[in-house]
Amino acid sequence: MPGRKRRSKNTSFDIILYHQRPVGRLYLGRRQDDIRIVDIALLTEFRRQKIGSKIMEALMAEADEKNVTLSLHVEPNNPALGLYHRLGFEKKDATGVYFFMERSPSAGG
Repeated sequence: MPGRKRRSKNTSFDIILYHQRPVGRLYLGRRQDDIRIVDIALLTEFRRQKIGSKIMEALMAEADEKNVTLSLHVEPNNPALGLYHRLGFEKKDATGVYFFMERSPSAGG
């Protein structure tokens, strides 16, 4: 689903497309041992339609294939927190107003 891309060596800035329409953004940082979701956001009217879940599944498959963690920061009141728990992410730290969460390769699989 990610569409237009702008990449540097270790980062990608993607526009999420759904039926050729821009509906969100995805910023990733890739390191040798981790794929970091810097930001993932969908327009309100496109939430709860499994778009984010499909993107997360693709990122989990990439992390599993590379045998690296998938990590992110999330606010404790973000509705996506439940999704992240269901997908195998674990809270590792509370940093300021965010939880730092990681998913080990093949977690919950």
